[in-house]
Amino acid sequence: MFIYRKARDSVWMYDQVHHRLLLDHHQLVTEFAIPGKDILYRIVMGKKRYYGLSPHTLYELRPASNNSFITSPFIPIRYRKSRLIVLLIDKNENPILIGTSVTVVLAGT
Repeated sequence: MFIYRKARDSVWMYDQVHHRLLLDHHQLVTEFAIPGKDILYRIVMGKKRYYGLSPHTLYELRPASNNSFITSPFIPIRYRKSRLIVLLIDKNENPILIGTSVTVVLAGT
């Protein structure tokens, strides 16, 4: 399980074993399924935009019905030697990817 964001009253976590997001809000845990076979290593949960990271792809996580999120490839990394390690967002919730190089994705691109 990977913990990413702790706000004053909540923590988002990703459970790789069961392929789901967990939201601990005031010690009440809500589970969100992520259908498909994409394995995420990092997550970033903004106020309006949500992202997940695998070694070679950035995914946008989109809320769906039945307490679930859909993964949608956002940026594939085409070079086999490239590897993504860190995922951050800026104040405008644009993703910043750090690995063997640094990539910033600006809104509208």
